[in-house]
Amino acid sequence: MPSNIDIGSSAIDRPLYWTSGNWTRIVKGNPANYSGKLTKIYVYAHSAMYGVEFATFYQGAANVFSTRDTVAIGTIPTGYSEHTVNLTVEVGDFLGMHYTSGEIELTGIGQGEVGVWKLNADGIPCTDTTFEFVADCTISLYGTGTTIAPTVTTQAVTDILSITATGNGNITHTGGENPTKRGICWNTTGSPTVADNKSEEVGSFGTGAFTRPITGLSPGVKYYVKAYAYNTSGYSYGAEVDFTTDKVAPTVTTQDTTDRLTTTAIAHGTITASGGENSTVRGFKYGLTKTDTWSASDSGSFGLGAFTKGLTGLTANTAYWIRAYATNSIGTGYGEWIQFQTAASGVIPTGTNLFIAADLAGYSFQLMKSETDDGYPYTAYFVISTDLTNKQGLAYYKRILDLHLYFRSESSGTATIEVKRDNEADWQTVGTVSLTGTADIVIPHLAPDIRAKHFLFKISAQNFFRCLGILFEYLPEDLR
Repeated sequence: MPSNIDIGSSAIDRPLYWTSGNWTRIVKGNPANYSGKLTKIYVYAHSAMYGVEFATFYQGAANVFSTRDTVAIGTIPTGYSEHTVNLTVEVGDFLGMHYTSGEIELTGIGQGEVGVWKLNADGIPCTDTTFEFVADCTISLYGTGTTIAPTVTTQAVTDILSITATGNGNITHTGGENPTKRGICWNTTGSPTVADNKSEEVGSFGTGAFTRPITGLSPGVKYYVKAYAYNTSGYSYGAEVDFTTDKVAPTVTTQDTTDRLTTTAIAHGTITASGGENSTVRGFKYGLTKTDTWSASDSGSFGLGAFTKGLTGLTANTAYWIRAYATNSIGTGYGEWIQFQTAASGVIPTGTNLFIAADLAGYSFQLMKSETDDGYPYTAYFVISTDLTNKQGLAYYKRILDLHLYFRSESSGTATIEVKRDNEADWQTVGTVSLTGTADIVIPHLAPDIRAKHFLFKISAQNFFRCLGILFEYLPEDLR
């Protein structure tokens, strides 16, 4: 709650009265206990008073005074009266009045009063005016009021960067009691208050300049700012100022490529932060090493979000490094380098390659995952061919009688084995085997007894499995 101000001497019926008019009189007793605003002045007149003015005075030298604030009232009736005013007062100020005619109640000599200052002229207003001191008396003139909210100004924001700045304020008046909070508030829509973003400190603050850090900003955005301070009378704000953060290059991430075939792949990237303005170019840089050898990009106006680009002219069974990028007027932001490998030549089943490998003898296989899989569970599989040269050699019928599969043992799970013969369009199930066992390696056996010139075998299981090798037993037939 605001603190109560009182100033002057009680407005009561006193034993004497002051008859002389056109005098300015200041009550010495009870100077203002707080700064703020006087809202009521109380007077006890022995007879009606005319041409009445009230003022708050501050003292220079011993008997030298200046008015701080003044108000003209006019006529005051006989007896007790109350008058609504709005006078600025500071701690230690005195209350005084001037009237052209009439009489005010007075306590005179011998009553232990602290005295008044008087001027035989209209001293409202006055500056550095010398008054005469009269001891051991006082008049019936009293004022009350409350402390008020502080007065604050806002200065221009400084140290502006892309995501931070410095706010500046100044408490020019405490409002009668030191503020316990001061700070800077801001938003992007205008007229900010402490309900918006703020940077605040708590303590006991007098008048003077202060600064506060403004953080958590976005690049290239206009912000509105006010300084503020708080005491028990409430919050007070300075005028609004605005500033715009610096723009920066966009922020980009690189995701794994998909649809990797022998000479093509789909690259994926994401613009995660615009840097304050849309990008005009986005795309991918790639090479055989972490070098921007080739580029694939699009031009336009691009905000936040994922983007893709088809890569062409790649070499089969080759490892590439790739990174996404985006460019605005400030510069270019790059994602991290990641590596991918194109598919080996030959029959490539549809799906998304996780990686490609080959054994020492030259047999190749692709470890795959369905294009529609996203998280767990998913079906992982790889495909292996019994041929070395993509259907151009070993062109005779073979009768496969036995399959010996070597797996690392798992705690659970089943692997499914399927086959495509020659130019079959669909996979045919050969059988299933358990991946569990007490030994480190489990060696299940299947006896399919299938006949063709060329075979593709697909081994699949849910989520995760480790296949160490496959041993085929077959008989050649119809050799030519």
